[in-house]
Amino acid sequence: MDSFFLFLVALIIALILGGIGAFIGSFKGRASTGFWLGFFLAPIGWIITVLLPANPANLGKVQCPYCREWIDEDAVICPHCRSHIEKETEEEEEEKKEPEEKEEPEEAEPVEEEEFILPFLNRKPKPKP
Repeated sequence: MDSFFLFLVALIIALILGGIGAFIGSFKGRASTGFWLGFFLAPIGWIITVLLPANPANLGKVQCPYCREWIDEDAVICPHCRSHIEKETEEEEEEKKEPEEKEEPEEAEPVEEEEFILPFLNRKPKPKP
């Protein structure tokens, strides 16, 4: 009973340390990385999380379609290459989300047993007696 209690206390402390790491990592778009580093390495993991580069994809940034640099979602002109960025309309976004309706294939005509050639043997089947 005593070892089980110690295990639960250690687990709760590790979860708290991981939560602090997730909080630190959330400022850089790396909350899950911060959690696991804090969970396993405690204060050393927090330091590693602070030193990690920011993840722009999780900080509300997108890549410019022309120069591939990270820019704000609301940007109209890329600050790096000065290209005009066109925003997708709501209709275009909905079209991407909805799969296109595919036409159903026509039913194939049944093949006579005599006409059927076994592709893996490259020969006709034996006639039935």
